[in-house]
Amino acid sequence: EMKATYFVVVALAVLVSLVAVSGNPPKLTVKVQTNGQYVIHLGTDIWLESAGTGFRSGSTWHASSDSDIKGSHALLQPSGYKAVSGTDKLGFWRGTELKWTASRNSSLYMYTTFKSYEYVNAIGFVQIFPQGLHISTVEDNHDVSTSFPTFRRHSYSSPKNYLTYYNTFAETHIGHWDDQSTFTGGVEGGIPFVLFDAHNQGIVISPMDNFMITSQTVSGSFANALSCGISALVNALPDGFSHETILYGGNTGVADILYGYGSLLLQSSGKPRTRQDADLFIQYLSYYTDNGAYYYYKTYPNTNYAQTIELVNNYTIASKLPVKLFQFDSWWYYQEASTGALLLWEPRPDIFPKGMRDVYESIGRKPLTLHNRYFSAKNDYLNKGFNFIVEDKAKMALPIDVNLFKYIMGLAKDWGMVVYEQDWLVTTYLSMQATRTTVHAADQWLTAMADAAQQLGITVQYCMPLPNHILQSTKYPSVTHIRANDDYQPGNANWRISYKSMLHHAVGAIPFKDDFWTSNLEESGCHYRSCIEPNPDLVSLTAVLSTGPVGPSDKINFLNTSRVLPGVRADGLILKPDRPPMPMNKVFTNSISHLVTNSEVEVWNTFSTIDSGLSWHYILAADTYASGFTFTLSDLFNNFSKTGVKSAMVWNWHEYNSNNKTMPQKVNEGQTLTIPTLRSNGNGHIGFVYWVIAPVLSNGWTFLGEMNKYVTMSRQRFVEVSWGNGGGNGAFVNVRFEGQSGETVRMGFVGPKENVIALECKVGAQYEGGAYCSG
Repeated sequence: EMKATYFVVVALAVLVSLVAVSGNPPKLTVKVQTNGQYVIHLGTDIWLESAGTGFRSGSTWHASSDSDIKGSHALLQPSGYKAVSGTDKLGFWRGTELKWTASRNSSLYMYTTFKSYEYVNAIGFVQIFPQGLHISTVEDNHDVSTSFPTFRRHSYSSPKNYLTYYNTFAETHIGHWDDQSTFTGGVEGGIPFVLFDAHNQGIVISPMDNFMITSQTVSGSFANALSCGISALVNALPDGFSHETILYGGNTGVADILYGYGSLLLQSSGKPRTRQDADLFIQYLSYYTDNGAYYYYKTYPNTNYAQTIELVNNYTIASKLPVKLFQFDSWWYYQEASTGALLLWEPRPDIFPKGMRDVYESIGRKPLTLHNRYFSAKNDYLNKGFNFIVEDKAKMALPIDVNLFKYIMGLAKDWGMVVYEQDWLVTTYLSMQATRTTVHAADQWLTAMADAAQQLGITVQYCMPLPNHILQSTKYPSVTHIRANDDYQPGNANWRISYKSMLHHAVGAIPFKDDFWTSNLEESGCHYRSCIEPNPDLVSLTAVLSTGPVGPSDKINFLNTSRVLPGVRADGLILKPDRPPMPMNKVFTNSISHLVTNSEVEVWNTFSTIDSGLSWHYILAADTYASGFTFTLSDLFNNFSKTGVKSAMVWNWHEYNSNNKTMPQKVNEGQTLTIPTLRSNGNGHIGFVYWVIAPVLSNGWTFLGEMNKYVTMSRQRFVEVSWGNGGGNGAFVNVRFEGQSGETVRMGFVGPKENVIALECKVGAQYEGGAYCSG
């Protein structure tokens, strides 16, 4: 890797920061009465009001209010109201504690604590069971066995909406929050829950712990209320069991409020946010063979898989595509014929006749991601002394032994594995009883996996997660990236990642879009419904913007380099924005009518910020609901007028990099930008535009960055940008960037006359001390 510094003689201004300024958010407060009722304020406005507090013992509900309970129940009596304070991993808090005692049995009781934090805009709600709890479980994924806090649903004078996540891959559910809303929640979703208004204010409600057995749901027990607690499927809580729910408030839009909440989870667990260099698959271009890939359970004619992988590798080299890694999916190991479950996680000789290490050597020791799935109740490891929970009815075994994972990962590491991909998370979790009815089983399973990877220096990718798994990942530094969407298939909607990216980014994980095809030609012989990708430009772009792995998966002779190379350096390093793309704030304030009908409005925003503080924004708008969407520069940069920057240069990336060479246009601070009409057709084509927005400096010059790359100012390319007045030669820009020896880096500037000045600089050994480029 070579580093070169270039001094470009152009007239540029002093540095101006475009860092978002949010000001102080309205304070989140709770007012607690002696009878245990409470009200939540955000600023001066009431946002939430309490319903009952309660728990189920045996088959009987014990609750604080007759009016809130359906069916047979007994009352809970509050007592011991007192002020308390303390310090935990989120800092100092003050609050209130109450004891709740069953009126029919004084030996049944719980404690509840309200914690208002001094230095974070959050409130904790803790439920504690000193003597545990024995429960007659209810076979209902959408109910609870404990409920605190519990919030009424009703209409507001200032309307509120909600966003939450549910089901496999954490699908989004958005609606109006009132007594008519269709939200249910439960084991498969409802966490986190974001309540927001039309002014970018909002409150996140989420568990802080016990993610795998928690439930946030409109309970069938507490009438018309949002109950937060332990799932009704759990059969017992141990002595001293506690559970905490957190409320976090903010005023900078849904994505930023989620990010603030996620930061609290990470602060509590001690996990650092996953960096963009956390593992090689996040960093470098790879080739994928999972579902959606051409070579998924399919080989090149008249070859085995070992030969196919070698042919793919040779093809990428001949095509000058810097593929540095490979993913091998489930086709290589032993599975049970009747269930598809794992029997033995070792390569089959008909797949890799000489073993996986031989394949690793044949492709130049390119590191591997290796896929795994749910374990069979008859798997080979049961006879090796490893600890499993075996359930004959589910025909599965839950691995809860760190030594099992160390054993299989240790073997695979010698084969070249650097990332362990755990797929079918939802299937394991929902198919087995232990994961849902006991307090610790699911936690033991995921902890054993993560700890083994950590000890071996391997990272983990989660696939097919529920929202619970995504929150659980905040406990594990080794879990670096999480699949954000269902399996790719040519022509499907796998590219829609922005709403899920908000959650992954919030909790410190990197979202992965999945593989994709880069050609718009028919890749004949595939075994999917269609062998044509109608949107190769869109899927290639979104893979790069995701900040996760970028893994094309086309047939040999069909990889389109013109769609792959704009996303990477010559050495295969992916050129990423600072964060994954997310819906623009204005989507949640101006397009709510579309959102509540399950029509995601795809207007995305992400950015690059060089260490100097200057930011470039990237806007992707796709599909018909984005047509006519309007925004201004102030919608990108909060308090834009306070930054000192009054205008920006905007250009359509694909049009500029085509034969049309459409030039950047200047847009002033208050000027409205309108997404053009985007049309889709019956052949699956999705209309979209991709705009790059660069700030104009105070003297009228703009640095455009690397205009032939999707992310024009990626930190993976540019290390430093600074400028000033250079004396006799006039003003200057000092651009320090990195690249591979021999690589050409094309940079652009716009002068006061709004003409583009293009510079080409070639990285090479002779430039190690820097080079001079003028224009």
